Amino acid sequence: AGNAWLAAGDAARARTALAQAIEGAGDERGRAQLRLDRARALVALGLLGEAQADLALATAALPDDATAWSLSAALALRQERVPAARTASARAVLLAPDDPAVLLQAGNVALLSGDEAAARAHFGRAARVAPNSAEGRAAARALGENGLEVAPPAALPPAPQRR
Repeated sequence: AGNAWLAAGDAARARTALAQAIEGAGDERGRAQLRLDRARALVALGLLGEAQADLALATAALPDDATAWSLSAALALRQERVPAARTASARAVLLAPDDPAVLLQAGNVALLSGDEAAARAHFGRAARVAPNSAEGRAAARALGENGLEVAPPAALPPAPQRR
């Protein structure tokens, strides 16, 4: 029900429904997934500190979930915690090096932290791996709007390797 309320634009009802779902969830992974959704509702309500707490619990329970790390990066950036955004974004890219949503977020983090080379690489990869997706098109626009020339595909750095 929480996600339905989020989709309908009612973050307050989503927050309530997701809080109830978290209490009733049977396992930590399930609660963590629900916390990711509640964090979205909390951000929409302007409750960034509460969203940060939910995301911290979610990333602890789901350390290999690129979406959790990418959401953490987005929130950290919104809170002007650039080093935390860079750390979370790097983790997301390591986990999902070809996910256009992760790459788009990583490009935004890099750009806003002044790392044009990384922004170019992330936006370029997102545009290349998913040119017809919303994220791929947004990445291509970001390259153009920010005057970032894309190197030929062979010159782009390889995807990070998981260790």
